[in-house]
Amino acid sequence: ILYRLPSFSASHKKNERPTIFGAIWVANNHCEPVFDQKSIWDMGTLIAEGKGNSGDFSYFRIYPHQKTLTLVLSIFVRVFRPNGMKAFQIFCLICADLCLYWGTMIALRLSGQEKAGSMTLLLLLEFVPIFLYAKYVYGTLPSLCFTLGAFYYIVCWVQKHRFLYLLPGVAFIALMYIFYTGTLIAMVAIAVILLWDALSLLKKERKISLFSLASAVITLAVVLVIHVSAGKIFTSDTGLADKKGLPASAWILMGITSQSDYGAGGYDGTSVDLYQSCGENTDATEAIASKAIREAIEEYFDGTRSLYFFANKTITQWNDPWFNSLTMTINSLDKVKDLASIFTPDVLELIQKALIALLNLGYLMSALYMVLQIKKTDVGPETLLLPLYFIGGFVFQIFWETKGRYCFPYFVCLLILAGIATASLEQLLERRYKAMRGRKKLDEKASAQLAE
Repeated sequence: ILYRLPSFSASHKKNERPTIFGAIWVANNHCEPVFDQKSIWDMGTLIAEGKGNSGDFSYFRIYPHQKTLTLVLSIFVRVFRPNGMKAFQIFCLICADLCLYWGTMIALRLSGQEKAGSMTLLLLLEFVPIFLYAKYVYGTLPSLCFTLGAFYYIVCWVQKHRFLYLLPGVAFIALMYIFYTGTLIAMVAIAVILLWDALSLLKKERKISLFSLASAVITLAVVLVIHVSAGKIFTSDTGLADKKGLPASAWILMGITSQSDYGAGGYDGTSVDLYQSCGENTDATEAIASKAIREAIEEYFDGTRSLYFFANKTITQWNDPWFNSLTMTINSLDKVKDLASIFTPDVLELIQKALIALLNLGYLMSALYMVLQIKKTDVGPETLLLPLYFIGGFVFQIFWETKGRYCFPYFVCLLILAGIATASLEQLLERRYKAMRGRKKLDEKASAQLAE
């Protein structure tokens, strides 16, 4: 798939290196899944073996939203046993490559310039965490891959209004939610763009407008259908009754008040403790957490709590050039000793410096993208899809648990915008340079004529 674009095939040797790097990482990183990864993988294994009713359900009573991903992992265990985990990691590696593909295609669609696609590809190639997360037994990479695919088809629909783009768009929306329920922000962004498109076409193209409106409704309906279906299948396989689990308010309370080793707003277990102290009663936990949130907000306004908390929280999660890709995939140095000859301290330091430069470039050039869009008079809804997604994620992360992994997909989208802006800036400077050269030649010619 990667070779379909001239920008891919023209520099294919360079494009192979990150994939090879990711393959080496997956093959030689022998760290076993821990925490959330382990809980969902172990349950997926039991479901695949027909022993779902014998598992430890304590995790799923707290986090029932993980049922969908668990069912997906059970398919990998069934089909590829005894190498189901390695098969899933190879699948994630393929998704990493496809993230590059969809990102480049989005840049080409939004800009209409091959140079923007090439620049976006270059930035994504240098973003090492995309390939490090191939080892992560979770929905992080697959959900990002399908999110970018959904974004691409929605951009195509808004630009061309051809019905062949809607079906794969809705399919990708379903897939991204199956692998990670945190993609709700992407769904909201898509729904907003579709509604905007529908309203702008209401008087001109009523039929197309109705299709955009229907697609927005279908996008949100997909979430409900998948959620209900996954709950019923999981209950059938395990016997565990479908419950609401830990309410979001408990998580938000932790996100705006905690001080942990992970930084301001980082995980400290208080959300789970509150839920369990309420006898795992969702409504009771919701009531206590909501009241505590209101009190905390009042304390921020009256000065009892410092607003610097949110500044520190933002810096912690958005200024990590690795976006937790190392800490999430390495839990024992003994398990990665085979990589010691490759990932020497000097190499890691070099990658660290490159990622810091990429981080700064991504933020700077994506901001330039927004400036360039504001200056335009004919901005279409599709040009604001990625910015809307990032803004939604940024605001959400102000209140949610502090973690670089949660910011990872949003930064990938910023790199796409940065690629478009960098190509636009390059063309602008090129035009200015040619104009200056042209004026200089005219001045020289005028001077020569005057001398004569």
